[in-house]
Amino acid sequence: MKALIQLFALLCFAAIAFACFMLWDATGRHAFTNLPSAELAALSRQEGSLTSLFGGATQPPIDNAFAFGLLPGGVGAEAASALTFAGPALFLTLAAFFRRGKLLRKV
Repeated sequence: MKALIQLFALLCFAAIAFACFMLWDATGRHAFTNLPSAELAALSRQEGSLTSLFGGATQPPIDNAFAFGLLPGGVGAEAASALTFAGPALFLTLAAFFRRGKLLRKV
């Protein structure tokens, strides 16, 4: 029974880690999680308003896209990252491998 629990825990961790890696890869492999911001979108729409005063200087593009990072990008919704999903799954997998005693004791 213990081997079955360990195998199930390992398969669950592998599935979660694989999903985190695929989402991280699909969103651009950023180090930190980034969420779209309305303030940054408004700032990027003001293209050329200040830079035209300096004689043709171009404004660098503002990256305002969703990126699932390896590490959390802040608090709140940006706390979602590969580490915050795979970390607890790894902890539960290790707990399944190193647990002692029986799950339910007979009375």
